[in-house]
Amino acid sequence: MGVLSHPTHHRVIKPITHSKRPNIVSLDEDLDIFEANHGNASKILDKHHTLTLKDSLFTHNQQKGSPQLLPEDKPMYLHFVCLWITQRISSKDECFLYSKQESLTSSQRLFLMDSMLCSYYKQIFMYEDISEGDYKSEHYNCVIDVLSKFWPYRFDLINLWNAPSEKITILDESGNFKQVTVAEILNQINFEVYKNIHGPVFKEALRIRVRRAANHFKSAEKYLFELRNDHGRLVVIRVDLCLPAEHKNIDVPELKAYFHCFTQKMRRSRLLKLNGYIWKLECGYAKSFHYHLIIFLCGRKHSHDIKLAQMIGEMWDKTVGGKNCYFNCHSTKHLKHYKDIVVGRLEQNDHNKYDRLLNVVIRYFCKKDQFIMHKSIVNKKTFDTGRTRFTRRNLGRPANI
Repeated sequence: MGVLSHPTHHRVIKPITHSKRPNIVSLDEDLDIFEANHGNASKILDKHHTLTLKDSLFTHNQQKGSPQLLPEDKPMYLHFVCLWITQRISSKDECFLYSKQESLTSSQRLFLMDSMLCSYYKQIFMYEDISEGDYKSEHYNCVIDVLSKFWPYRFDLINLWNAPSEKITILDESGNFKQVTVAEILNQINFEVYKNIHGPVFKEALRIRVRRAANHFKSAEKYLFELRNDHGRLVVIRVDLCLPAEHKNIDVPELKAYFHCFTQKMRRSRLLKLNGYIWKLECGYAKSFHYHLIIFLCGRKHSHDIKLAQMIGEMWDKTVGGKNCYFNCHSTKHLKHYKDIVVGRLEQNDHNKYDRLLNVVIRYFCKKDQFIMHKSIVNKKTFDTGRTRFTRRNLGRPANI
């Protein structure tokens, strides 16, 4: 395996490409534009829903004193470290870890460019098992594909980690043994990860997430528009549904059977006039699988949204055989954090509230999929809406008369 000699300059200039994919807009950029008009309302949602259910959506924050919620599951933590490596390399745009600098005491000495990034690599080499476990992420593939090439030398690297000028004997691609320094090996690792990050496979995986989120938002926007025209006044209910501790390890088909039974109960309940709903299935390391749910009830039949949300949550408890397996987003303690409240009664002509509902709450639902996904929900439907009157009328085979 060939090891790079250090170049005269540690940066690599990215090629300028003029071709861009049409109609691919980052949802994060849209949120930034919306926040400029409506304040920080969208950030509150991430704080209260994502962190309450402990989704796997955390990024590494290096500011001192900022709390971090990290998974105890080792394979999942490994995915997080790979994410931090790719984020660090992308933000710093550094393709090498060590550079050579002139010194007064000696001709040259090695200088570590990014100690934090170097510590991430060391964390992975300290692992005895680097299998992906029950999870998948393109960040893991991007990093581990490179590190696996140097895995036979992990003990030598760990022992000499703080001595970058020491040499290790490795087998190169031509089958010959050669001695290279620890710094050269780490530079080679970081450079290959850098190339993977800027390669077509990794970039396309990120584009797929953006396209999927954009398609979800487009279908939800159309669904909300049809609900608004069909029913006029609505009552918006927002709840998060999780599983009891004894059911955390159930498989996805069984979970979806529970959810199907729950939605059937809502449709058939005499106490609820259900007009529609939007749901998103996610997997977090603390709450396991859980649903984010928006429910639309008839505004002419209902008005007390707090009690309605509690009733719906208790309906879910009975379905899964648990207690307090839901989060009521209508409580007074929760709503006091919001600048603009979008739950509760929604009049047909309240354009501002519809705009906030669509661009804050529903856009949160349609956010880019978690960077780490449980293998059981890969290529499975994790987002859907109910069916409007027009859609239901056109379901099924046409009758032959």
